[in-house]
Amino acid sequence: MFLSSDTNLYFDRKGGTALFESKKTFTGVPYVEGLSFDASKVEIGKKIPVEDDSAFTLIAEASKYLVKYSLTPDKLVYANEQSVVLYFGSVEVLIGNKEYEIRIAQIKPILEKLKEQYPDQAGGVLHLENYEADSASINFTPQS
Repeated sequence: MFLSSDTNLYFDRKGGTALFESKKTFTGVPYVEGLSFDASKVEIGKKIPVEDDSAFTLIAEASKYLVKYSLTPDKLVYANEQSVVLYFGSVEVLIGNKEYEIRIAQIKPILEKLKEQYPDQAGGVLHLENYEADSASINFTPQS
């Protein structure tokens, strides 16, 4: 879903087909930012004419693993073909553009651990963009 004028435009995660517009927001559907397109050319039932076709490929790939690991971010930002960013409350999670499964699998346990380690902390940035299966550590930068 993303905002189009004063309504939300909902699309399927796999191919970027516009499904419907609504003023309502739906629980469990993340807000999506970063897609560039001419809103006047959007037709319900057709693919949204985004400037960068790789956007929906990355969003679909990330979404597949978000569903698998039962995660619903508040917001998903397509920054460019190099980066997808997820927001869980005030925690910004950088996941890059590859290795989504191993990176997204880390999010839930890390968010739980962050609540324990930083109970009074408003948020910060969780760096998973370079995380690999054999990585020894993960960087979290608390907000100051």
